[in-house]
Amino acid sequence: MRPARFIAAVFIGALIGPGALVCPVSAAGASSAGEGARQDRGSVDEGSISDEQRVWVFFDAGSRGVSEGAGPVSERARERMRLRGNGAAHSVPAGPPCPEMVSRLTPLVERVRHRSCYFNAVSADVRTDRLPALVALPGVARVEMVRTYRRKRFDDVSAHPLPFAPPRSTVSMPLARAYGESYGQLAMIQALELLVAGYNGSGTARGGEPVMIGVLDTGFRLDHEALRHLDVHAQYDFINFDSVTANEPGDHALQERHGTVVLGALAGLHHGHFAGPAWGARFLLAKTEIVDQEIEIEEDNWIAGLEWCDSIGADIVSSSLGYLDWYTPDMLDGNTALCTRAAGIAVSRGIVVCNAVGNYGDAPTSLIAPADGHDVIAVGGVHGDGTLWHASSRGPTADGRIKPDLVAQAVSVVSIVWDAPSGYATYGGTSLATPLVAGLCAQLLEIHPGWNPLELRDSLLAHASRSGAPDNGYGHGIPRGLETSGLSALEAPVPFAVSRAYPNPFNASVRFDIRAESLTPVSVRVYDMRGALVRRLIEAELVILDRTIEWDGRNERGRPVASGVYCVEFIVPALRRSVKIVHLR
Repeated sequence: MRPARFIAAVFIGALIGPGALVCPVSAAGASSAGEGARQDRGSVDEGSISDEQRVWVFFDAGSRGVSEGAGPVSERARERMRLRGNGAAHSVPAGPPCPEMVSRLTPLVERVRHRSCYFNAVSADVRTDRLPALVALPGVARVEMVRTYRRKRFDDVSAHPLPFAPPRSTVSMPLARAYGESYGQLAMIQALELLVAGYNGSGTARGGEPVMIGVLDTGFRLDHEALRHLDVHAQYDFINFDSVTANEPGDHALQERHGTVVLGALAGLHHGHFAGPAWGARFLLAKTEIVDQEIEIEEDNWIAGLEWCDSIGADIVSSSLGYLDWYTPDMLDGNTALCTRAAGIAVSRGIVVCNAVGNYGDAPTSLIAPADGHDVIAVGGVHGDGTLWHASSRGPTADGRIKPDLVAQAVSVVSIVWDAPSGYATYGGTSLATPLVAGLCAQLLEIHPGWNPLELRDSLLAHASRSGAPDNGYGHGIPRGLETSGLSALEAPVPFAVSRAYPNPFNASVRFDIRAESLTPVSVRVYDMRGALVRRLIEAELVILDRTIEWDGRNERGRPVASGVYCVEFIVPALRRSVKIVHLR
């Protein structure tokens, strides 16, 4: 038996960049941790304690570091908490663990991996013979094991194309040609109608900032044609402690596969072929899980990634990962698993957390943490015709709540071919249903930026297809994005969409992708910040489906314009949209 103070555990956090909520690991610690992270540690069983263990060290409340307000978070995170946080005292951690306490335990550990503001704790690698001294250290409240779980790698379900005619779509069939094989999975949850209306997470439809989405996964390859437009604000590898989330030397060849496919379903865009529901959003990419023959899931990396996303200002966190093996069914009560508790803190701080419910069917231990969270949007899976996928995990939670909360397509979900610069394939699992729902949440936050996570979740559940009779297979059913949004059922849908500018800022030229549902006269004009006309790019030209507009940074006379901020206005009947761009000479 393991010592009494070592129980099923979890966690932590690490700092990246200015304004991060979590605390940095030293350069030396980061280097050695990166090498150790690639070792095959296997699962930690109840009775196994090897020469070196990964542990959580929780400090007494009096050992909390001193910081202003919620700790060194970004202004964007502060604004999110002001707008959407619940104001509870526990939602605003006082600061990271006291540096003096961390320094005191440093001689007893091989390396410090992460530091957590949420739990006033650090995770560290420690030799077994030093555990008694670590437990006895003044200021240490308790020490727990950081658990590791292995699951089968993500695999394709089929190679068949998606059907083009899902139920409940109010959008005309020409849109099927514009969205390609992603049409069905988008129309099922009414994300397609919102895309047609211009809501893609970019904020341009209402003149706001992009919605910021954090994605926690195995890694990300960004050279596919459908991801080249992606607005990536920051990325970090919590396995190797660097800013590279693509494959690195020593990584398994499939390391970046799962994350890339999930990101594609959420945010890919290639007009006429494919679209994710939140292709215009801004992204934080966190590499948190190791891929070998299986996916090795380490809960402290996941929580570190969550805290990092929080600190930078994420509005939504999408996670197609979960933890099960070291939690018994009676522990999945929304209050016990450390990752579930971390997700609850994130929600209280104004973050919408979407997590896959798991692929364990109706097995006795079916749910995974943190999908058992009270306020987490747990996503299950259905076939393209809306019937329940047999492998989608089922509730209830240990305290009797219905899970999943919602379901989306999880069989033959189209996404990008992860290891090529082009091409699309079908995949399966609640891993793929989750980014679809997370993307829908981004669209809804763009429409209702004041909604807090509980208001968004409750509204989605109230308008879902089985809201009147939820169960532990379908949850509340398939979400209905259009109905949840409160928009006018697209009696007169906006027939025009425009991408963000790329690149932006720009030097030589800047481009925009535009799309019209039907033959539409379009004018595109460039103005300076005084409102003076600089250039007419097109004037009342008829456009249908796809068109790329380019500006070479010259005025009407063909002369280069000065460096500065400009406004590009897109004009169609009864609609004007503006995009700000920055020209650097």
